[in-house]
Amino acid sequence: MSGLWKSETKDGTVYLSGSNGSQRWSIWPNGYREGNDKAPTHILYVEQVQKREDGQADNGRDSLDDI
Repeated sequence: MSGLWKSETKDGTVYLSGSNGSQRWSIWPNGYREGNDKAPTHILYVEQVQKREDGQADNGRDSLDDI
């Protein structure tokens, strides 16, 4: 279980992100929907968190901040 944080890219796209220690999630608007009411409004991306050399989980927040 985890909370999600609302963020915005440099071009103004709003997305949500969070993690549970072993996985990192980000939810983005579906830019390929193009009037298709049956297509999802958002897309969920899941990524395995890499362990750092010190054994701590790298939550990757910095990597999303550069978008």
